[in-house]
Amino acid sequence: MIGQTVRLADAISIARILAVPIILGFVLWHPPSLFVPAAAIFLIAAISDLLDGYVARRSGKASTLGIYLDLVADKILTSCVLLVFVDLGILPTWPAALIITREFIVSGLRTVAAAEGLIIPAAAWGKHKTLVTNAAIFMLFLAFAGSELPANMSISSVTPVQIFAYFIMYIAVILTITSGLRYVYNARHVLFQMMKH
Repeated sequence: MIGQTVRLADAISIARILAVPIILGFVLWHPPSLFVPAAAIFLIAAISDLLDGYVARRSGKASTLGIYLDLVADKILTSCVLLVFVDLGILPTWPAALIITREFIVSGLRTVAAAEGLIIPAAAWGKHKTLVTNAAIFMLFLAFAGSELPANMSISSVTPVQIFAYFIMYIAVILTITSGLRYVYNARHVLFQMMKH
């Protein structure tokens, strides 16, 4: 029973990764007319992160594959969508670069810590960052669904929903920086250990 539960959690993570090319296909095929279905799939994929975590906790055991999939699935989903937003002109390069860079730094520290047998305590700030970033991406999908992309827009045509979506995204950027700095601080023992080698 436990093995089946673990496999279910792994399957949910794999499904989240497989959702990425579908989302990108909708976004790139004929933007922004298919942003609504892309937003719906993105929302389901983001919520599935909570589901596979719940399933894994319920079993009380996680597979090595499951831990790996859970770590990379969210990063693949978020990074790919952010890069497409940059390509379409919806998002400036720097917010996407900051968010993705933070993920590289945290993943690198986790890898080194695991190799050294060290534990870096998780912080609630990271979860808040993920939640707000996903909300901002979802809002940007909806804000530009069926409307002109930024390259064809004038200042007067910017809608309140688009302004709100950007506001949420910049909150996500602030949380990205803050949570990243806190994570590095919590991982200072890992950094000190690296300096000794």
